[in-house]
Amino acid sequence: MNEGQKTTVRLSYNEQASNYAARRMMQTGNLHRLLDLVQQRGLFGERNELRVLDVGCGNAVCCHVLRERFESVKFDYTGIDLSDELIRLGRESLGDDAELIVGDAESMPFEHGAFDLVLSNSVLHWLNVPSQGLSPAKAIAECSRVLSPDGLLAMSISGAGTAGRLLDAYNAVVPDFGPNNVVAGTRLDPIGSMSLSEVVQLVEATGMSVVSGTLNYEPVEYPAPVDYLKDVRAYGYRVFTRPAGEERREELWAALSSRFSESVAERPYRHEQYMIYALALRPTQESSAGRAHPSR
Repeated sequence: MNEGQKTTVRLSYNEQASNYAARRMMQTGNLHRLLDLVQQRGLFGERNELRVLDVGCGNAVCCHVLRERFESVKFDYTGIDLSDELIRLGRESLGDDAELIVGDAESMPFEHGAFDLVLSNSVLHWLNVPSQGLSPAKAIAECSRVLSPDGLLAMSISGAGTAGRLLDAYNAVVPDFGPNNVVAGTRLDPIGSMSLSEVVQLVEATGMSVVSGTLNYEPVEYPAPVDYLKDVRAYGYRVFTRPAGEERREELWAALSSRFSESVAERPYRHEQYMIYALALRPTQESSAGRAHPSR
């Protein structure tokens, strides 16, 4: 992700921090499903202490969920996020009971092998901007670097197909606001949704072994389209309105909301959510060396 994109994401979450903290229905559901997969690996049953890093931690909801779900495990929890406002909210709720820092997933200030478990829930797709040649490759490499040997990386990432009807509305209105930002014939995806094969390739490029990878269809039901739009605004207002420039952001948001609501009159509204869940192991030095120099 380039600096402009990072600034957009950071400002978006800063401005919407309180709103986002109150509207985490989709993300919390994703987190529980991700932790179900981690639990199936036996990680929480084998150890009573775990050093955990939460990449893109927001206001550190994950820390509360971990401690509520796995009371017998002592979690040494660290969270990192671009948004200083979300970090502030997380510190208010956790106090000195966790380490929360403002930082960049592509350049994390942690030592090699510092964590047993690295989690990233509904975050890394924001780094995927193919039109600008950007992907989560650096962030995934950093996750691998800070994992201990045999440490586990667990990620949920927005999959291709997510928010299809919203993106139809977005692509219909955005050329009127930022023609220089739209390549003719190109479908824009501000969410950065990925394919499962893309995620697997990025993980394997770091030397980690993918032990589980799924693409699930998990529709989320809202009372009405407007309720869904409130969630979208909470997590991506500036990302969606970036092509309009500062002075016309609200105008673009209003046009998107109107177009979407007119095209989707369903009550309740079923948001089309496709989620990728991937687990990967960082190999020990011995197993890594074995793959690099196979016996003959």
